[in-house]
Amino acid sequence: MPPSRLSSTLPRLILHFDVNKTLILSDSAGSRTTEDILKQSLQQSIYGTMKEHPSEVRSTFGTETKKSEGKIHSPPLEEHLLVNNWIENIQHHNENDVAEPLFDYTHHKYNHHKDFEHDTSHPHYMSLDTYIHEYLFPYRAEYPEGTSKALILEDRQKQKRERKRVTEKFAQYYYTHHRHAYDKLTEALKYENDKSCFILPAFFRLMLWLEENNRLYSIVFRTFGDMHDIEAITTEFNQFCRGEHPQFPHNVESLRTKIIDMDDKDSFGFFHRNDERTLLVLGEYNQPKRIDAEFRTQDEHKLHKVIRGEQSIYDYLMQATRSGKTLALRDFYSYWSWKGEKPLAGKVFLIDLEESTTLQIFFDDNVSIEGPQGRGIVDLRDAKTHKHLEPQSHYMGLYLQDVLPIYSITNPSYFIEAVVESEKRFLEEGKGESKSSMML
Repeated sequence: MPPSRLSSTLPRLILHFDVNKTLILSDSAGSRTTEDILKQSLQQSIYGTMKEHPSEVRSTFGTETKKSEGKIHSPPLEEHLLVNNWIENIQHHNENDVAEPLFDYTHHKYNHHKDFEHDTSHPHYMSLDTYIHEYLFPYRAEYPEGTSKALILEDRQKQKRERKRVTEKFAQYYYTHHRHAYDKLTEALKYENDKSCFILPAFFRLMLWLEENNRLYSIVFRTFGDMHDIEAITTEFNQFCRGEHPQFPHNVESLRTKIIDMDDKDSFGFFHRNDERTLLVLGEYNQPKRIDAEFRTQDEHKLHKVIRGEQSIYDYLMQATRSGKTLALRDFYSYWSWKGEKPLAGKVFLIDLEESTTLQIFFDDNVSIEGPQGRGIVDLRDAKTHKHLEPQSHYMGLYLQDVLPIYSITNPSYFIEAVVESEKRFLEEGKGESKSSMML
């Protein structure tokens, strides 16, 4: 455990954690296995420059072939991408020992991914994952008027198949020539007894570290997934909090207060959103998929509790977590998907920019999604004005932490370092009562 320094003036923490691909390496909602996520994680670690800008890729639906078929033509991957690979602690020990690659890339060493400066001078510099998902086989939020639902579904399924095909091609090459990288990730997911972990160890280490430093904090689990995801993570999480986790035994009595009580209807719920309003419904987890679903006041007696509006939801979350209580909240996927996966329709994250005693941090692997479409999964909003806060890049490393699985897997202190980073900036910007901070 890294040494630390405690200050009595450090802020209370409310830590929002996405579940899939942030705390656990599976995604039932996205039908992705641990192997799928590891492959994508490697792709997110490969950066390069497109030789040319395939602008036609983003607008080819129904234009380059028969409109009735709506087929997509995309250029081969190798024609557009030169890749620079920077995988921390996973690269060759000998930089000259580079096998003949499927992609043209070179190795770069650096201490931490956040210290790596992207080649922002080049407009087409991006990760391999971004290239595949945003240019080669891009997500399409809009279709020509009159396009049938069946054709839209067919197109999106085709895009998914093509992305998977290219991913498999990359993975096959990478596994063949750089198997040590893949093996390092899979080994890091195993405990000493060779049993694979479910919740990443870095998360449990964070909780023990917070307890060791007598910090005031709460955990809020956030997911688009269904009850299955919450039940799966709750089992191991509660086992840990009771001191019964075989890999993390402890006698920290205060951790028992973090146990999620699914019999307490104030501990879980779901968001429902549309263009007119935002609701938090407590005591229920099965949310309606329709964006225009009604929650009429006269029907609310059938529900445990309905909280309306950003300010009221913010006030509730601040109060509910004051005792250190753990919450599990389901975000509203249908609205985010309907709005083209834009941040302003994502997982609503309400903050008060004038708050100086409580720091909220949202951890998610898709806080922002590189590419021309401006996609992202977290809707950072001012609770008082209800406005979406932009640019979100300004709040990265403060209220937002974009999680990269290859680092959260291989670095046991990953989440600790992220909290320290956010807290340091929070205090430096004069949010807290003191300039003091914990130091690793």
